[in-house]
Amino acid sequence: MKQKNSMCKLNRMALALGTVVLTVLSLSAMNQDDDEGRAPEVEIDVGVRDEQGLPVKGVEVGGYFSGPFASAPDKAKTDLDGRVVLRGRATLQVSVASGGDGTPWYLSGLDIIPGGIDSEKQGWNIKREGTLILRKKRNPTPLAVRRIELVPPILGKPYAYDLEIGDYVQPYGKGKIPDLVFLSVLLRNNGPMDLDYRLDVSFSNLGDGIISTEQNLWSTLRSPHYLAPNAQYENKWIHTRTVKPGGGRKTNANPNRCFYLRIRTKLDTTGKIMSANYAKIYGDFPKFTYFYNPTPNDRNLEFDPKKNLAKDGPSVWMEQFGL
Repeated sequence: MKQKNSMCKLNRMALALGTVVLTVLSLSAMNQDDDEGRAPEVEIDVGVRDEQGLPVKGVEVGGYFSGPFASAPDKAKTDLDGRVVLRGRATLQVSVASGGDGTPWYLSGLDIIPGGIDSEKQGWNIKREGTLILRKKRNPTPLAVRRIELVPPILGKPYAYDLEIGDYVQPYGKGKIPDLVFLSVLLRNNGPMDLDYRLDVSFSNLGDGIISTEQNLWSTLRSPHYLAPNAQYENKWIHTRTVKPGGGRKTNANPNRCFYLRIRTKLDTTGKIMSANYAKIYGDFPKFTYFYNPTPNDRNLEFDPKKNLAKDGPSVWMEQFGL
């Protein structure tokens, strides 16, 4: 009899607990519906242009809404004026994208902040505008591409790197041609986290050089030019890092930098360039990704990620690597 009463008590407790759980879930769902009603409607008017500023018609544009209780993505194709309107609910931002696989355009993106959201004004419609620039796929070409981090084999003395082979030049590696010449100088050393150093980047041929600019982070084709520039190359670049008094670091490094390189230059007796190779770098020394064109006098640096000439390079090319 006692055992039967105990079983009945357990059943009543389980029933009560189940009722509580169902009630909590029901209230949560109601609260979610209320909160979802507070996520404001956002209307995004996007103009899509090419690099010359001309409207691009008939391309699909996607809008991805983010934040608590954001709505599902919206997508539509641009009209004759290159415009499209996307609608949804967002509390943080709307990421707009177009181009990519299966299109003649490189994937480009744009983040639009709705702004001015007041959770007490349910259903408030927010209108925002933005312009998305698409870059044409012109002539993707095979290049030797590697992601590397330089670890100096020696301090205070020059050492060189061969971009085609992808290694330090002998005696520090298997490289043969000194495309980039480095000099790592330790200026102060009070431990791994408290040191100052300088990295000099120079070249081994007259006519070789480097140009510093910045990446276009809104496009997967990040270099500002399809072709390496013809002129304005400098014969040296200095990378510095120092620890500031009171803590913190000071450096001229920029992870969003884009360098162009002219290397293996051969000049005639008048100083005119007869032959040269070209490359670009994403990132900054000592950690970067480089794209090397092994064909002399070919300034094309538009990389085809399916044709990496560097067999030790990334086997799968990720969008965040850039092209």
